[in-house]
Amino acid sequence: MGASVRRIVHLHDADVVPSPDGKAADVAGLRVPLVPLASLLGLQPSPSASLVVVVAVAGLSLGLVVRVVEEEQEIVFHELRGVMAHQRFFSGASILPNGDIVPILDMQSLLQIETHGMRIPVSGIPQTMQSGRVLVVEDSPVAGELLRAILTGSGYEVELAGDGLEALDGLGRTLCDLVIADVDMPHLNGFEFTRRLRADVRSQHIPVIIVTSHDSVEDRQRGFDAGANAFIVKREFDQEQFLATVRRLIARPGETESPPKH
Repeated sequence: MGASVRRIVHLHDADVVPSPDGKAADVAGLRVPLVPLASLLGLQPSPSASLVVVVAVAGLSLGLVVRVVEEEQEIVFHELRGVMAHQRFFSGASILPNGDIVPILDMQSLLQIETHGMRIPVSGIPQTMQSGRVLVVEDSPVAGELLRAILTGSGYEVELAGDGLEALDGLGRTLCDLVIADVDMPHLNGFEFTRRLRADVRSQHIPVIIVTSHDSVEDRQRGFDAGANAFIVKREFDQEQFLATVRRLIARPGETESPPKH
C-alpha cells in the first residue's frame, strides 16, 4: 500500500462524524470516509481497531480502520498466478522471513469496491473446476484466507480452523476430503494434530498436507512420522504445485510423498 498511504492516525470517538454512507472522520482538514479493512476483506472487524490508514488513489481518499500497523520493511514482490491471477483485489504477494505469506493489496481496486458497495470475493476465475471439501488449519487469518481463496477458486469447498483442537472438534461433526495444517499453532501444533487425526479410526484415512515455515530435514521427517502425506515449505510455495498436490491426494488419499533422506 506504500505509495497510496497519506498518513496514519489514531481514531478517537470524538473524531467520528456521521455521513450519508456511514461514518467519516476529519483528518488534517479533510473529511475521509471510514471503513474497517477487515470488512472489505470479508472478515469480522476487530472491536479494538483504532488506527486509521488514510489512502488516496486517483483523487479518491478512504480511511481504512485497522487494529495495528506493523513496521515498514522491504519485501520481494511476487506476481499472483493461476486462479489468483484473475482477481482484482491483490496486486501480488510476498513471503516474509518467518515464512508467512502476505498478500499485497491493490488500493485502487479497494477504493472502487467501497465506492460501489462491493466486497472482495474469496475466489477468482478457475481454469479447471475441482470438487471436494478441504479443512485449512491455520492460526494466521491472512494465510488462512489466502489458502482458502486459492482453493475455492479451483472449486473446492473450504472450512477454516484456527488451531488443531478446533479442527478436531469440527472433524468430530463433519469429515472432509483433505486437511491442510500449519505447524506452529496454539493449543495443539500441526504435528500432534496429525497424530491425533491418524489415531482416530473415523479420520485416519484423510490425507494431510503440512504447510509450514519449518524447512529442516528433521521437521519434514517429523511431519511424515506424524502421518502427513505431503510437506510444503511456505517460502517455497508454488500455487500450481500446491493445487496439483491437493488434486492428487483427494483422488488418491493413501498416497504419500517420499520422506526426506538423512
